[in-house]
Amino acid sequence: MRVRAARASDAPAVVAIDRAALPDANAPVDVEAALARPDRSLAVAVTGEGCVVGFVLGSLAAGEFEIHALAVKSGDRRQGVGRALLAHALDCAARSGARTAFLEVRAGDTGARAFYRERRFREIGRRPRYYRDGEDAILMSREIGS
Repeated sequence: MRVRAARASDAPAVVAIDRAALPDANAPVDVEAALARPDRSLAVAVTGEGCVVGFVLGSLAAGEFEIHALAVKSGDRRQGVGRALLAHALDCAARSGARTAFLEVRAGDTGARAFYRERRFREIGRRPRYYRDGEDAILMSREIGS
């Protein structure tokens, strides 16, 4: 498995992973918009056969990196794909001058919250009724770069 910048040809796979993994997300991933904007980064994890198995989407502004989505196909979870995607995204953000990373995660998604805490993110706030179904979001942050 390797992580690389997304290409337009990855769009169908990214959209399918997004819809399956994050069906209640407030905003589905707009692959074309992400690829067209220099302040956005979209990376994918691919197998040796070239199949997309995960993606991460984020944006950079004023020394901050916001992770909008990170998702892995259900059959490829717990194999290091998410860790590789997050490490790649944080490395790219640091090289672009970002010093802090932020993200929101569902309050009830204890697995995702643990995943991010293990990667030095800390919970810094709560967004009440953030998701369409009324669930709160937990705002998480960590320092990045040198």
